[in-house]
Amino acid sequence: MLSIIETCKLCGVDAEAYMADVIERIQNDWPASRWDELMPWNWVRRQEMTLPLAA
Repeated sequence: MLSIIETCKLCGVDAEAYMADVIERIQNDWPASRWDELMPWNWVRRQEMTLPLAA
């Protein structure tokens, strides 16, 4: 747990928000093929995520 918190600090990420969001995404069946997006250095809050434009 401490290593996650320290990694978040190094990446400029709010550790509490990060852990809450990642736990929620995993509980909601986040695909294993996209787990790299959940690493602190790649993580983007849901409200900051851009939605693809419809074609």
